[in-house]
Amino acid sequence: MGEIKVERKGYWRKEYTYTRNGKQINVKRTWIPESTYKTEDRGKPGKTPESEKWFTPEVKTGWMKTQLPSERRNKLLEATDKSRSMHDRYVQAGRMIQELANVTSDKATKNTATDDADYFFMKAKEIK
Repeated sequence: MGEIKVERKGYWRKEYTYTRNGKQINVKRTWIPESTYKTEDRGKPGKTPESEKWFTPEVKTGWMKTQLPSERRNKLLEATDKSRSMHDRYVQAGRMIQELANVTSDKATKNTATDDADYFFMKAKEIK
């Protein structure tokens, strides 16, 4: 593995108290300056193998962040249990896409999925 450069922002450390040799020591609020250091890169290169993936959606919906909102939302709604009421189907669709938003590391996917989840939860509130 290679080395990577890590940059830390400066921050204020809260004041605290500790005991040393039976005496109470008070440490004031302190500014910790920004720092940069090199460390070993512990990430594995390449794609995560199937055996190490921990998130698998229960239902394959065909949802993609590049689709139009109406198309994405229709696909999610079609993937829900049709024997349920519309309120429950909206909640189910919202939960399915919220699950993706919670585990993805891609900002665009997270934002799009969160918007769709909010849409379904709003629709469920309107019906109830």
